[in-house]
Amino acid sequence: MPLLKKAVASSVFFSSSFAVLLTLNSHGVSANNELAIDDPVNEFPAEFDQFRHLENPIPPDDYSEVDKALFEGQDPGSVDLEGNPPPQPRTANISQAPSSTPVPLDNCVLQDRVLQFEAIFSSTNVIRRAGLRLFASPMTLCDGYGDGPIDDTQDRTLLGNRPVLQNGQTPFLRLHGLDAQACLECHSIKSNRVIPATFAVGGSGASSASPFPMMTLYDGTDPDDSGVVEAPFELNESARAINPPGIFGAGGISLLAKEITLDLQNLLATAEANPGNIIALNSHGINFGTITCTGVGSCNGQNIEGLTNNLDSPDPGASLQDLTEVLIVRPFSRKGSFTTTRAFDLEATKFHMGMQPVEEVGYFVDPDGDGVTNELFVGELSGMSLFLEGIEPPEIVSPLSDEASAGKETFSAIGCADCHIPSLTTRNRFLPFSFPQVDSDPLKNIYRVLNLQNHGFPVAGFGSGVRVDLFSDLKIHDMGPGLAEANGNSRFTTARLWGVSDSAPYMHDSRALTLRDAILFHDGEGANAKANFTGLSAAEQSNLLKFLGSLKSPANPNIGL
Repeated sequence: MPLLKKAVASSVFFSSSFAVLLTLNSHGVSANNELAIDDPVNEFPAEFDQFRHLENPIPPDDYSEVDKALFEGQDPGSVDLEGNPPPQPRTANISQAPSSTPVPLDNCVLQDRVLQFEAIFSSTNVIRRAGLRLFASPMTLCDGYGDGPIDDTQDRTLLGNRPVLQNGQTPFLRLHGLDAQACLECHSIKSNRVIPATFAVGGSGASSASPFPMMTLYDGTDPDDSGVVEAPFELNESARAINPPGIFGAGGISLLAKEITLDLQNLLATAEANPGNIIALNSHGINFGTITCTGVGSCNGQNIEGLTNNLDSPDPGASLQDLTEVLIVRPFSRKGSFTTTRAFDLEATKFHMGMQPVEEVGYFVDPDGDGVTNELFVGELSGMSLFLEGIEPPEIVSPLSDEASAGKETFSAIGCADCHIPSLTTRNRFLPFSFPQVDSDPLKNIYRVLNLQNHGFPVAGFGSGVRVDLFSDLKIHDMGPGLAEANGNSRFTTARLWGVSDSAPYMHDSRALTLRDAILFHDGEGANAKANFTGLSAAEQSNLLKFLGSLKSPANPNIGL
């Protein structure tokens, strides 16, 4: 597969019509000039569209017999494939049966294993159907579900070494993972706005589906009569409750994040090539603050905005440093921790099911000691990411009622749209998939693309991109102490409001049972918009809620699968 390095941009890539004299002194950097750099959204070429030939790649004539055997599901024996022992498929090639098939009564659920060669060269529908099957498959002990025996010398909170409930007679833990057999269990609700609720693969989750990572000790008897279950910080340093969001439209989110990351990395190169100058981090109409550098790998990022969650991402203001790993948009998870659904799934499969991907642990090894190796192949996670990022996006009711139209105007007027940007446009329509992923360089290791125009995203005007009506700026914001989690962290990625009418309950931990509640819980950087909402008349508030009620889940998600 073609591999391209990111464009190393200097100031010559951009127009620089004027300079504004500023002074910034921090960490030894003295900045006197701000380079006037245009937002590159319309200047750079459509980087990913050059890979359009990878939408449905044709297997080469000269691929090896080992590759061919793997692709056709035959036993490759002990032949060494690229320095690693090849996995052995359990049955024949990828199942092309309808996705609704019986679960084996007394066997492994993963009967038809998917290899990376298949993820590259199978037809789009076939590999996405395989990904859907993996997403919806209830894993069993035979497949590698669970953590295996406890190692008394290791931390009991480590994934792979967790205890279970009921005297070891059940493989579930519930608090801190081991809480689901399938991804579908947490992402299955199409609409909670109708009774009974409707369901779709890839939807949101009810409060009962919320996981509790690092919640290892709590007292439900409320000994201090506070009305709150005690989960002491010193015993639950990272304890959180997470409301599972819907995955509809994930491809548009991923493509925007990749494009913005490329822009930010090129702006970093510009800053490194122009020491002492202030570089504004603008992309797709969004500002991520400014940076200054003294040279390559020596930059001050204390004025970066919206890219760190103060939990598991680098601190850009700590010292002069290489900002390559900081200037990355990570749109997936409530905290903004993962660049793609694949990156998210690598952690989610381990946390929720104890399923260990071979791309992390290797082939034919069993780190958790549960007696199962090769629990998730590279190709299986590739198939699942192709499925997830190809799901159709949510929709907006059209035409809007008069009340909803008025509410749309109010939504912008009171500041909601400052963070919940209604629509963003990509430069590309082809979404790339990479393995292995390099978060700072989305152009590396691309093996396949999806044309998002074929997955429900409208083409944007006369350009080559698509319109993504996500109602988000993809930034991380401090929402204040009123929304802080048990660990005190109050930074969250801006919730995407598309489909919000159907995805109750709301907020990161399901605390808001209605849309009005969700608005009134805003704090920190969202406090002004909340205050503006409370200052509206009853009719104006009602119209705004009716507008939000027009943001619906896709009518027919996963069509054709």
